[in-house]
Amino acid sequence: MNTVDIVPVSPTNLDTSQNIQHKHWHVWKAADRLEKDGLASCLPTKDTEDLIQQVVSILHQWGETWAGEKEWQGLLNKSSLLHEIEESIVALHSLIQWMNKSQDIDNEPITVVDVCCGKGVFSMLASYIFQDDSRIHQIVMLDKATIKWNHVEAANALASAERRPRIELWYNCNLHEVDDVVNRLEGLQTHLALVGIHLCKTLSPTCVGIANAIGSSRCPFLCLAPCCLPRAVISQANKYKKKGNPIIEVLQYESPQQREKRFNANQRRKFAMNRGQPSECYLCQSVDHPINKCGLLPTNEKERIEILYNAATCWKCGERGHNKANCPSKQTTGKPSSAKPPVVRMNVSKVLNSQKPFDTYCEVLTETLQRDHVRLVETGLVNDKTQHQYNHTNWNRGRKSIYIIATQ
Repeated sequence: MNTVDIVPVSPTNLDTSQNIQHKHWHVWKAADRLEKDGLASCLPTKDTEDLIQQVVSILHQWGETWAGEKEWQGLLNKSSLLHEIEESIVALHSLIQWMNKSQDIDNEPITVVDVCCGKGVFSMLASYIFQDDSRIHQIVMLDKATIKWNHVEAANALASAERRPRIELWYNCNLHEVDDVVNRLEGLQTHLALVGIHLCKTLSPTCVGIANAIGSSRCPFLCLAPCCLPRAVISQANKYKKKGNPIIEVLQYESPQQREKRFNANQRRKFAMNRGQPSECYLCQSVDHPINKCGLLPTNEKERIEILYNAATCWKCGERGHNKANCPSKQTTGKPSSAKPPVVRMNVSKVLNSQKPFDTYCEVLTETLQRDHVRLVETGLVNDKTQHQYNHTNWNRGRKSIYIIATQ
């Protein structure tokens, strides 16, 4: 079985004056801090020491190669770079452990998906960590925002020569549009390893739902670090304010046949709600004209009438080929019901009553995961800023330290 070989990376030789000039960039500070203190966490040092040293070498390579270049400032001079590097090391540590133990990926490369990736610190590190590792097919970065990822494109230009996995960029990818995201991920045709670091509010339950919806056979690995408590939890704090719903719905697995049936049912509902007017021409599938204006209609009047009749959509059931007056459906409603995907209802009403609300929330969230092995990892990476220290109103205390690891 393949293992990740830890090989120090030699920095690129650049002009010495340029290196000195940009030694104030955070990439150097992060490298020096990691090299001096290691990972300030409770993870086993023995398991992470070699990985940390490899990350330090990579940071030096980045600094020597790109420090001072404008398109790299947003990544290499981020004030939060050290924290994001530490968080990425935890995720990489879990991913590597799973890869080294898993029998499922020996013969089929996997795609690593960086969910709500931001600047892509995790993805960039993964691309360099998995150099010459045939088990990784590619890395996908997805985010709803339109982010400047020029640094990723620059790194991709060297990926082939350096024998690293390329990073595919998915701009404007809204995680809450679950069906679109699931379909797109399934279209990658590989096993998937999902990694979500600091997913805010309901993005964490949504990410869990996406992993569930894809299924454990296609998505056998999930590493998730929730960022903060959703509004449904916090709304329980003030009894004098209007309370939110203490229930969060998390998607469960749905077979391809069940999903297709749901899509078809919702398409019929859409046709019915549009009073029988489909969004595209029945004959040529164009959205520019209705069927009665289509140039493909035959000139023979009898044939035209038959086609127009078959194309008509019932305003009641949404099926084609008859009108509402002749509808054979036995449904009691005036329009087809909306088809919903399977969900589990996560009750978060008692989360704030616990001594450690964020820990309790993460525990409740793990119960919705459809995986054989699910565990909470306390990393010890607690944010040392004053606003994140313990007090009776700080429900998100410890939000940097807990990771959910789920495997098949």
